[in-house]
Amino acid sequence: MRVLYYLLLIHVMLFSSGCGKKKEFPATNSGKYGGVLRISTSQYFVNLFPPSINSMATFQVSNHIYEGLVKIDKSDLQVKPSLANWETSKDGLEYTFHLKQNVYFHNNPCFSDSIGRFLTAKDVETSFYLLCTYGETNVAFNQSFRDKIEGATEYFEASKTGIPDFSISGLKVVNDSTFQIKLLKPYSPFLYALTGPSAFIFPEEAFRKYGGRMNNNAVGTGPFILDKITADKTVHLIRNPRYWQKDKEGNQLPYLEGVMIETIEDPLAEFQAYKNNRIDFINDVPKDFIEEVFNTENKLHGNYKNDQHKPVELLFTQYCDFNMSREIFKNKKVRLAFNHAIDKNLIIDYVIGKSDFKPAVHGITPPGIKKNYENNTIKGYVYDRPLAQQLLAEAGYPGGENFPVLQMEVVKRFTPEAEAIKKMLYDALNITITILPVSSTFDMMESQKFGKSDLYFDGWYADYPDPETFLSLFYGKNVPQTLGESSYPNSTRYVNKEYDQYYEAGLYSPDPQNSLKSFLMAETILMNDPPIITLYHSSTNTLIKQNLKGYVPNPMEIREFAEVYFDK
Repeated sequence: MRVLYYLLLIHVMLFSSGCGKKKEFPATNSGKYGGVLRISTSQYFVNLFPPSINSMATFQVSNHIYEGLVKIDKSDLQVKPSLANWETSKDGLEYTFHLKQNVYFHNNPCFSDSIGRFLTAKDVETSFYLLCTYGETNVAFNQSFRDKIEGATEYFEASKTGIPDFSISGLKVVNDSTFQIKLLKPYSPFLYALTGPSAFIFPEEAFRKYGGRMNNNAVGTGPFILDKITADKTVHLIRNPRYWQKDKEGNQLPYLEGVMIETIEDPLAEFQAYKNNRIDFINDVPKDFIEEVFNTENKLHGNYKNDQHKPVELLFTQYCDFNMSREIFKNKKVRLAFNHAIDKNLIIDYVIGKSDFKPAVHGITPPGIKKNYENNTIKGYVYDRPLAQQLLAEAGYPGGENFPVLQMEVVKRFTPEAEAIKKMLYDALNITITILPVSSTFDMMESQKFGKSDLYFDGWYADYPDPETFLSLFYGKNVPQTLGESSYPNSTRYVNKEYDQYYEAGLYSPDPQNSLKSFLMAETILMNDPPIITLYHSSTNTLIKQNLKGYVPNPMEIREFAEVYFDK
């Protein structure tokens, strides 16, 4: 354990290039090898240190470099083995993981000879102990291990004042290839919790050398190696020649020579990049180009008729956060008035221009989040201007009289939607909103955690296909005592004891159906006392170049490129 204690003291970031840049392909008759995949992301990643990853843009870089013990199968969204197979005790409390053999870390100067070594259970222990250690950039503990793993919460709290002098009883190295986790209570989605980026595995040597901010030196076992970052804008990944996984014919993966990920914040510029063959696929078609791409029957035409079109409904919800620490939003009728003042269909049809988006009229969880979860029974909010005005008057602000000016933060890409909400609130309720555009999701999250603005234009992708991943955002026990402390993931600072009771009942119920019933009750309570304005559920109109094969869009935006190739 002394090695772990030493590692927890390290907060140094060094910069160094990775090794093994020579192009190496196995001797095979397969014609799939070679080529560089060029893609885009709307936000630049911030921190590739696994406990600090909390944005989709960062996940979509890191999941090519790192791997976890288990992963989500992108075809059916079920948990499957990644670095380990597992078995579960009959009481559902103990998980035993058996690491796969011949798994190597990437070649990197953090190792004494710059050659990546074998993965061992000690690396799992190191990665999970760091996840259970307090730090300003550790944003993942509350949603992953808190109140789930035996001894993890006590260790995390003790680490706020120094290095704890005790171990986490629920984490155990059995031998070099076996690792055990013991839970406090049965928790049915636990394996899903291990599929997230916070549970990615990295070597202790990397943290020892580079510290918690491993942006330029992320070291994992994944199919691609972090090669370089150009001007904080473009990430270059190269093929891992010693990757452990093979395709069905026994050919070593990945097929690609590399992946180039370019940050393009403006959706119009992103489409132009696709149009000009600078990127190989695009997740969505902006409304300004819909007629150029699709005919009246929604079929590809013109210059795009030979491309691939793969639409997908996402497990995603867009919404606005109320800062519940503000006195004005402690008045429930104010929040109800805001909800009824927003015309969601108008935003979808005229601002976004997407007929396949769905208004979020039931709750925070998107349709299809889980089989037998009947969130369509939840009564949400529809546009009702007279009712909104009545509720605001009952709240003590007739006609918006004496209502304070509020500030809403929004990532620049979504400014048109925020401006539409601003206009609707003014037209319906005579309430003035000031829009504060910020450059990145990271910047907004930093503001949210400390409640610096009144409203936030926000959204959430499912971490896994279970309502818990959305409902955890409003768990009151994750709210700190003071505004000076970070509140994440409950950035609304919403506290409702009845909600927490049903949420916990769903979390720890051994019966899956009873769990869903409890979660449904929790979500119903949430929507009756809303700390948010639910707006819409998204979908994508993914366009893929004709010669790119093997890429399958999915509802959780999981991007995997190990089996992607160019048809030559």
